[in-house]
Amino acid sequence: MEAGAIYEVPGAELERPYKHGLNLHDFRWDAALHAGRQIFRDAFPSDVTVFLIEAAELGFGVGLTPAVSRAADKVACRIEALIEKRRSKDVT
Repeated sequence: MEAGAIYEVPGAELERPYKHGLNLHDFRWDAALHAGRQIFRDAFPSDVTVFLIEAAELGFGVGLTPAVSRAADKVACRIEALIEKRRSKDVT
């Protein structure tokens, strides 16, 4: 996998029940999707999209590597485009 690779995946494909750990710091975003769907049922959005960016470095430090920073900018632009598309649909 190349650092900075972007994955856009339907949230329903990634959600999973929470597997109890030692504390709630183990409660991850995939379990949050599952919990949200269980709690809110029909009110939970059916079209959740998850954006994942392949990390370059997982050690302690500050900031992002250049590849990951570029990917984050691309994801932000993609999200802005999706919001604009949704807004234009809501207007029509």
